[in-house]
Amino acid sequence: MDLTFLVIAGAADTVSVTSRNTVVQMHTPHELLGCVSAAEQIVGQPGADIGNIAADSWQMTPQEQ
Repeated sequence: MDLTFLVIAGAADTVSVTSRNTVVQMHTPHELLGCVSAAEQIVGQPGADIGNIAADSWQMTPQEQ
């Protein structure tokens, strides 16, 4: 059951990242594309890392903390 939810969450994240990158590339002027793509990547990457930290701390039992 847990593996099923993990697969669904991973697929949803992939769709989200792909959609966001597509929108950025289609609606950004060519001369600004590199800067905007870099900024979008800097902002987008920590979200997954913060989610992993939150999930890890949620799974810890009081004795492990």
